[in-house]
Amino acid sequence: MNYKTIGISTAKYRIFDSGAEKAPYIIKKLINGNFEIHNFEDEKSQIKINNKITKIYEKYKHEKILTIGGDHSITYPILKKIEKQFDVFWFDAHPDTYDNYKGKYSHATVLKRVSELPNCNRVYLIGHRVEEKPEKIFLNESKKVIRTDFKKLKNIKSKNYYISLDLDVLDPSIMPSVDHALPNGMKYDELIKSLDLLIKPELFGMDVVEFVPDNDSSGKSEKIIKKLFSYLNKKL
Repeated sequence: MNYKTIGISTAKYRIFDSGAEKAPYIIKKLINGNFEIHNFEDEKSQIKINNKITKIYEKYKHEKILTIGGDHSITYPILKKIEKQFDVFWFDAHPDTYDNYKGKYSHATVLKRVSELPNCNRVYLIGHRVEEKPEKIFLNESKKVIRTDFKKLKNIKSKNYYISLDLDVLDPSIMPSVDHALPNGMKYDELIKSLDLLIKPELFGMDVVEFVPDNDSSGKSEKIIKKLFSYLNKKL
């Protein structure tokens, strides 16, 4: 793997007793990974968390990084440091475009915050299947955020882009270990076909977020995690 891997442990607004803060540690064991994990569970301020994450990534601004979350709020402080114009391919069951949800910088506002970054050109939202009223209004009015289908990815061209992968984009029949599972999600093979199209030299970074290990006792999710990271290890 040519990418540096970093784990970010945070799930500030989790809905269960435990959440995505455990994911980097569990994934590290599942894939026999050797990467550093930064834990922000004791930090009470989302703004302070964001600033600390941005500072971490400033050290690696000349490297390509795979980030293992953590909840989806981490994507904003990662991309905040990007100096060039960029696009984002955003895989998610939810739009994450509230203007305020337990603050301005939660997992439910993160796509909107990213779209507001001055160097963000476009955010391509893939696999979402629910829109609350304020999110629908924003998506209908936004010139930056484009709802699209994974089948259309081959027609989208970008010179500099990032992938943000919320695992709830997958159908819960194969990935039940998420906080907000929704039916009719992507199949694993559909996700891999999408990544095959996107993992190219123009990709400068990627995150995998919202894996909640305690939400699945069947072992299905762990199998998908192993397959996904084996694929990423070979592909990145």
